[in-house]
Amino acid sequence: MKIAILRWSDRRQYGRVQIAHCTHYRCPEIPLAIEEALRLIEQVAPRHYQRVQLHLRYISDTARFDAAYYDNESQTCHINFDVFPKEWLTLEPDHFEWYLVQLAGTIVHEATHARLHANGFAYTNVDRVQHERICHAEEMRFYRKVPGTYYDPAEDMVQPFNPENWLPSWNRTPQEKRELLRKELRRLWEELKVALRE
Repeated sequence: MKIAILRWSDRRQYGRVQIAHCTHYRCPEIPLAIEEALRLIEQVAPRHYQRVQLHLRYISDTARFDAAYYDNESQTCHINFDVFPKEWLTLEPDHFEWYLVQLAGTIVHEATHARLHANGFAYTNVDRVQHERICHAEEMRFYRKVPGTYYDPAEDMVQPFNPENWLPSWNRTPQEKRELLRKELRRLWEELKVALRE
């Protein structure tokens, strides 16, 4: 069902990656922000950009219960734009740049999950700390490459890895995960029905 929703969403393409915009009623500028983030990755970190293009099929604004996650079935980086201020695309350039760099770092992080999965390194309870450590390191490596105009991402965004940041997600019971997924799919289905009527 998730893949069907992605295919029926408003989409645009950047390189090989489809930008699937499923919450257009909330913020129609989200696809432009994702494009800007991809352009930033392409300009400052060609190796990370190549990873995004090779391992992600979609980038979507459909994450709801985590800030972002990678779904290997659909090869999708799902991003929760509720973690960004709703008006961030119209903020002053310094604030816009801050959130744009964060968005690009999130995409780099999730594309690293995709690469690890493609290389046979599954995300399991046993290996998840190492998985996140690698993805976090790549995200921080990206921040160090970004030449900030209004601030220094290497100084302001780079932070040490702390596995406790992932505990809320890791500690969810299977029942809680199923219920969150059911709610997300129900919401996406309702949004798709509205979009099809327009």
